[in-house]
Amino acid sequence: MFNFLRRRYIRKVYTHIQNHRPDKARHTLKCIDRDIRLERIYYNETAFSIFRTNYRNTEIQKLEELCPPELKEYCFFDKTKFWRYFYNRLLQEKNYKEMERTLAGTLYRYDPVLYHIYGLYNKEIGNIQTAQKFLFLSGIYTPDTKGLSDAFYNRLKNGHANEFWGLVPEPFLSKRDRHKFPAPLIKKLSELPVPKWLFTPKKASSGIRP
Repeated sequence: MFNFLRRRYIRKVYTHIQNHRPDKARHTLKCIDRDIRLERIYYNETAFSIFRTNYRNTEIQKLEELCPPELKEYCFFDKTKFWRYFYNRLLQEKNYKEMERTLAGTLYRYDPVLYHIYGLYNKEIGNIQTAQKFLFLSGIYTPDTKGLSDAFYNRLKNGHANEFWGLVPEPFLSKRDRHKFPAPLIKKLSELPVPKWLFTPKKASSGIRP
């Protein structure tokens, strides 16, 4: 399909979402690609569209590149990117009630930015120990949060290795997202009494069997 037609269809999809016409939006989406799914989220009278697919990531990336500039704030082609934008916006607006309602549910997989946002949120509402933990595990260390992340690091460094497993959330231990660990976090983990495999990304298979 010609690129200008794809841009035109993206505009039409978003217009239907704005007008609360999801059926028309899905029908228009089929003109772009039948394998792409659409999610819609409304917040303070603002409509957001999330285009998703389970495979052919290159097609989603191409579609993202073709998104009209004026819609880039409202159309997303990766659910995690939307969450990052949305919860950072809620944090800036100090909408802690909405964050409390939904943010924790996005942490079923490790993402450094979402961990950082969750740490900042807990800092703002006074949950200091939770803030310390997530700010450290995010690997995003700033002058404003260094004291909090260092407090959790020192707790781990001065404790026992077994304590580590009880303190960190289960998704953090999953090997599928280990490649997302920021370099500062890997450096900190290497200084702690934890096994090396925890912060070593799994090597991609060559596909050749011996």
